[in-house]
Amino acid sequence: MGAFARVLGPAVAVAVTAAASLARADEGAAPEIAPAPLPPPPSPAPEPAPLTSSASSAPRAAAPPAADAPRRGLALALAQGLNVSRPFAGAQVGYRFERASFLEAFVDYSYDAPISELSFHTLGLGARVYFASFFDSVELYHQSLFGTALSSGGPAAAPKRELGERLLGVFMTQGLGAEVHVAYGFHAGLTLSTGYPVWFRPELAVRYRF
Repeated sequence: MGAFARVLGPAVAVAVTAAASLARADEGAAPEIAPAPLPPPPSPAPEPAPLTSSASSAPRAAAPPAADAPRRGLALALAQGLNVSRPFAGAQVGYRFERASFLEAFVDYSYDAPISELSFHTLGLGARVYFASFFDSVELYHQSLFGTALSSGGPAAAPKRELGERLLGVFMTQGLGAEVHVAYGFHAGLTLSTGYPVWFRPELAVRYRF
């Protein structure tokens, strides 16, 4: 037994040594496993778009035109008044300037009841100068008119007169007035004038401005 142990001992030692060498060789030959890369950090979530209503996203419609009519441009008027105590009816075509909005020029015609004997017509050029306004709807003005008067041809029983006989001469008035905006393009104006040959001529006019 002793001899067998002496022979077997070195052999076992050699085997253990060889096995250890093989194990070390296997460890050196095994490929190193690289650590798995870390996943990239998650990207931040996109911010939600602001909610917009259909009314705000849709293009806004143009604002409706103001109810007030412009105070510039062409104007037509019908008038009724008195030559002291005798009635007359008239019409006017005027224009209020854009760059000088305080000034309005007009052409005036009127048919007047007889003051002495015959009815007569007047035709002239006039101007209004607006110098004050209140509440954005009332304006004060000075009005002047320069024209001529032409009497009618006379009654049917009387012979007709010539044009030269019908001319009555110069017709002039000036006075103060107020104009009130009523609705849309409609305005009402009251003028109190004095002049020659009629010394007092109140007039109420309805104007439409385009």
